[in-house]
Amino acid sequence: MPFDKWIIISGFAAAGGALFSLLQLPLPWLLGAVCFSFIWKWSTKQDIDAPDFFKPAAFILLGTYFALYLHSDTLIKTIPILPVYLPLSLMMIVLSLLLGLLMASRFHMNKKTSMLGLVPGAQSAVLMISEKHGGRTALIMLLHSIRRLLVLVSLPVLVLLFSADTSASASLELFRQEDQNASYWWYVIPALALTAGFLHKSLLLPAAPLAMGLLVLSGFQPAPYPESVLAAAQLLLGMYIGLRLKRKDLSSSKKHALPFTAFALLFIALSVAAGLLLSLLTPLDRLSGVMSMTPGGLLETGFAASEAGGNPVSVIMLQLIRFLLVFYTLPLLIGWYLRRLP
Repeated sequence: MPFDKWIIISGFAAAGGALFSLLQLPLPWLLGAVCFSFIWKWSTKQDIDAPDFFKPAAFILLGTYFALYLHSDTLIKTIPILPVYLPLSLMMIVLSLLLGLLMASRFHMNKKTSMLGLVPGAQSAVLMISEKHGGRTALIMLLHSIRRLLVLVSLPVLVLLFSADTSASASLELFRQEDQNASYWWYVIPALALTAGFLHKSLLLPAAPLAMGLLVLSGFQPAPYPESVLAAAQLLLGMYIGLRLKRKDLSSSKKHALPFTAFALLFIALSVAAGLLLSLLTPLDRLSGVMSMTPGGLLETGFAASEAGGNPVSVIMLQLIRFLLVFYTLPLLIGWYLRRLP
């Protein structure tokens, strides 16, 4: 696509972020970019996708930002949460499959497609299972995109409901108020690590966040993360999400989109309840517990936790653990179910 068109789309997304910021909505640059890029795509009837580099670029920028919260006491406090989080997450994975079966029986959908469409996150693993067992992969990708959009729309509501009651310190504000003379030169190290990552593609994404995390754990104090870089990262991620939905996929799947939306909202509500239960049984505050159980969106939930005074490191670690749970247990669960079919 011509470069000038990308300038227009980026400007439209930035205008959305600025408007949401003026309205003082939660996660303004992320949600504004999602909404306005989606509106641009549908109003101009141009079925284009975001460039492939948008998501990894956002991951690198936001990952480096999250690494600033990485302190040894935070890591230690996350370990006691695992005995509760692991069975609770496994229960939610099984529940998503059962809801998928219910949706298939009520609305005459393909069982494998509906089950895989409701799985909380780990889209890469879900698509591999779909290819192996003959699911409708394109429809599953659409359903996961709808679920992610629903989660994004739900985040501001969840932040408003639970941020005021969080017991965690407002770590973002504390960080911004720390030594303002801390050096920006420390950012050269993750930049060099990112450059080295280009030489070995498997290290490209984790290089900069890992380098920054090691710096913080070693006791060095980088300067506060630039607000402009943080806004740019949210815009990239928001445009990537907003441009992923394709008009032709939605048009061909209208009969599935509405029931799936209803079931996805039900699953999000059940995940919120599971997050509140997690916060009751562990030291996690309510917001971080809810963000940890929200179905998908590691970067989005981590950023929401950081902006509202939650614990972004614990949220990201727990979301990553659930990704691994889905990745390794879902093939076993799906295989067990398929073997029982006549």
